[in-house]
Amino acid sequence: MTRLLPALGLLLALGAWALHGFQVLRHAIDVPFYDDWAFLHAGAGRLEWLFGLVVDHRVVPTKLLIWLLEAISDWDLALHQRLNWGLFTLAQIALGALLLRSLVAGEPGGRALPRPTAWLVVAGFAILQLSTLPYANHVWAVQSAVHFFVLFSMLAAYGLFHPSGRLGWQIAGMLSALVVQLTQAAGVVVALILAAGFTWSTLARGRLRRPEARRRVWTRSFALGGPILTTAVWVLVAHQRDRLVDYPRASPMEAPFWRFLFDLIAFGFGIETRRPLLSAVLLGAVLLGAVIAPAAWLAASRPWRPSRSDCGLLALAAALLACLALIAWGRAELDPAASKASRYAEIATLLVPLAATLWLRAAPGRRALGRVFAIALWSIAALGLADDWDFSAYRHVAAIRIEGRECAAAYWRGVGPADCPGVMLPHQPQRRLLERARKQGLHVVRATEVPPAASHAGSRGSVEGIVDGTLADPERLVVRGWAVDRATGEPAAQLHLLSRGRRIHARLIRAPRPDVARAERLAAAPLYGFELHARRSAAPVLSLDGITVEAVDATGGSSALTVTSELLSATDPRWRPALRISDGRRLPLRGDALEGRVSRPDAATSPSISGWAIDPVLSEPAERFVVVDAAGRTVFELAPNVPRPAVAQAHGLPALRWSGFRIELPSVTRSPEAIQRAEEGLRVLAVTRRGAATELEVAPRTGGAQR
Repeated sequence: MTRLLPALGLLLALGAWALHGFQVLRHAIDVPFYDDWAFLHAGAGRLEWLFGLVVDHRVVPTKLLIWLLEAISDWDLALHQRLNWGLFTLAQIALGALLLRSLVAGEPGGRALPRPTAWLVVAGFAILQLSTLPYANHVWAVQSAVHFFVLFSMLAAYGLFHPSGRLGWQIAGMLSALVVQLTQAAGVVVALILAAGFTWSTLARGRLRRPEARRRVWTRSFALGGPILTTAVWVLVAHQRDRLVDYPRASPMEAPFWRFLFDLIAFGFGIETRRPLLSAVLLGAVLLGAVIAPAAWLAASRPWRPSRSDCGLLALAAALLACLALIAWGRAELDPAASKASRYAEIATLLVPLAATLWLRAAPGRRALGRVFAIALWSIAALGLADDWDFSAYRHVAAIRIEGRECAAAYWRGVGPADCPGVMLPHQPQRRLLERARKQGLHVVRATEVPPAASHAGSRGSVEGIVDGTLADPERLVVRGWAVDRATGEPAAQLHLLSRGRRIHARLIRAPRPDVARAERLAAAPLYGFELHARRSAAPVLSLDGITVEAVDATGGSSALTVTSELLSATDPRWRPALRISDGRRLPLRGDALEGRVSRPDAATSPSISGWAIDPVLSEPAERFVVVDAAGRTVFELAPNVPRPAVAQAHGLPALRWSGFRIELPSVTRSPEAIQRAEEGLRVLAVTRRGAATELEVAPRTGGAQR
């Protein structure tokens, strides 16, 4: 039983890690989000960029990661988010290793727990660390700064206070303390407190030794602490020199500071509501006391010869409390509601396992008391975090980012405005940042650029059908329709889903379509219907590029299924007029996306609509023409089918020769008045591959077709 519980705890922690990680990796979307835009630059790898401030922080490891990703992938933001989960995992492993070592340390002055009990404690608190409370740090790419901060803080404490006291471990801890100062602003405070704790531990343990040994201990202490102090001085001086904005600070002598700090500490225990002032003070004071009381007890028990592990716990607890106080100092006046901001949860939650470990270490002769307090802290945090296992936040953010990516892509293609509030903050200069992303050649810019024109090579298949509609959410893409092989009367032999001209993996589900069998007058009603299920991320710019369903007949011939369109009016103020196509596109109507004209010959015996359209940006004919009636329903939809040599000659581009169309209107009456009424109710729209549609101007009636 003593081994079964720790094994079960570790198994549950591993399951929580896998479940949470799956959601993070699944919903990673390649587009900058909020503060990510601030890291667009033109000087990657330069020292002034590497050590420069971003907002109010110096984030050197994060910039190095961005520089590396830019070199190998033009900064793929989705890849960056996935690597962030790896950094978070390493930080949690470092935390677990530090706690486990502190609990089982058997050095002089130490208070060891049985190893199975220690493993159970570590596994139990690891589960709490894997809640969705700090989800913001997993959806912002540049929040890797927080993961680096936690990781190197744990590594510095682990190395500086290693029970063996070996120089190699202490040098590794010193180097980690140097790095943590460059992860974010609070790293300086953490490094200085850890260095002070290390000096206290070293000097206290050396005061009873011979003079030669004491000098050696003191020399090592100052040799390892000196670089940390020197780096801290340089960072602080450079920060004062480089900062551009002097933000308002909250004084520790005023109530807002303490209100914010107590709320932040309670937030680390999963308490997310901002209570009235009195209850917030009481709740925060109780939880703060739960951290300070065991630390004071442990420090007072053996002040002149503490164990290295105990010194490490005390120094780390003081460093984390100072870090939270620094956040309160900087944010209480600027944004009081930020005490419940998800991005701070990853730091605040570290107090929970640390306080429990302090209680277990502080009561060597009263283990039952220490265990009672450790269980109480775990129970409070577990109750507070009980509602923080809902992964819908990732789906919600993914939906916002997908919409923002398509908005940015529309701007880069010249068919949308520089207004993408879903992925940008209101104060950010959106047009300048979008242009900077294009100039920098960001991965998302290349991934959403206009796809190559479809190739018409290959044999024309005998399958015909229609795509009825496309459903998309942040996780899945579902395409529905029907397909019939005209040569055999059977369903299509194969159906493939294409995005941007390339096949994507999709699961095919066939279904009966008796309505198709009746309409097409087929003898039987086999499985003509279909659904193709794919991952939403496989179609990065669905609203602009759409998808294509390729049907293959029994002989291997392939053909693309027909899609239908619908003209949407701007009845909802959130939307502009758009052309919705059943392949998943929702194309904005822009008057300048294409050039063209519609002409209607005055020939009652053969009423028709003809015209032409070109994309002046891509220097190519329109992708398709859509004719809708007065109600916005599609009447005709076709690709260019008529040569227009005059258009090609006028623009000096032979590629524009096949830019025209001609549609013969079915005439139920020879009355010129009836024909004129039917024609006047129709509107013609041209579609460009950049992801927009333009309603073509109707030329005055003449005796024949115009250019």
